[in-house]
This record gives sequence, structure tokens and C-alpha cells, in this order.
Amino acid sequence: KTDKTLIYKMYFWSIIPMGELRYSTRTGVSDIVFSFEALTNKSFVEKFITAQARVESYFSKKDLLPYKYVERTEVKGKVKQKEVLYDRINLLSVQGDKKIKIYGDTYDPVGAFVHMLTLPLEPNKEHNIPFLSGHDMYVFKAKLLNKEHGIDEVSIDMRRQNLTSSH
Repeated sequence: KTDKTLIYKMYFWSIIPMGELRYSTRTGVSDIVFSFEALTNKSFVEKFITAQARVESYFSKKDLLPYKYVERTEVKGKVKQKEVLYDRINLLSVQGDKKIKIYGDTYDPVGAFVHMLTLPLEPNKEHNIPFLSGHDMYVFKAKLLNKEHGIDEVSIDMRRQNLTSSH
């Protein structure tokens, strides 16, 4: 419910700086924006290549589902950007001139991860969250395996909806 930014420093072998991962939330009047950003600034990697990637998921406060997803990458000054809009009325995902049928509760990759963090996990109960990545539908499965001393052991599996391959 409040704006927040968490910054994680990434290291290789716990000594070589590899960059930062920033996770942010911004709340507006009618929406909430979740974003992840990876940067190579102030890192060992920056001596060879500068890169940054940012993904944002725009959630409606009304139904708590994403209505827009934006990806932006920049490597050596070359920028690529993608925007996906979710039409909940017609159950379509629209990316430029491409349209893909979706379920009413379909998420984007960031939205699926954020939604998983809010689920009330119970032992051996599996949660299935459909999400769209690229032009493929996936199912994000989360299941609480064990809970000891306030620590949750969770199984997370992502599969393409129409294939059995696991990621």
C-alpha cells in the first residue's frame, strides 16, 4: 500500500560486484506498479559491457489484475522495448498487432510472481497462476512443502501450458 524500493547487490563468489537488482512498488490513485530492474553499474561487468533491463507490471486496484506489462532492455546502447496490454473484457493480450486469447485471471511474468507472494500457502495445496510470456501461455505452480521455525519451503514450477517441459 506504500511506495517502496528494495535494492539487492549481486556478487559473483560473494566478492566480485556484478550489479544491482531493484524491486519497486509505486501506488497511484487507480493502480499499483511493480517493477524489477537489473543494472550493471558500479560492477566488474561494466568494464566489458553496460546493460540494464527493466520490467514493469501495472495492476488495477479495482480487480488486482495487471492491465499493462512493459519490458525495456539496453545493451551497449541498443534499446529494445515491448508493451503488452490486457483486454479483460474481450480476454485478449495485445502486443502491437498481435492478439492472444487469455483467461480472465491471466498475469504477466512479474504479476504472477508478485501474486504468488500474496497467496495463503497451505501444506500440499497447489496454486496455479496462468501467465503470458512472449507469445506463450505458462502456468506458475506454487506449493508449500514444509513450514519449520517460521521458514516456508516452497516448490515453484513454471511450465508452458501446452507442453510438459519445465523451467
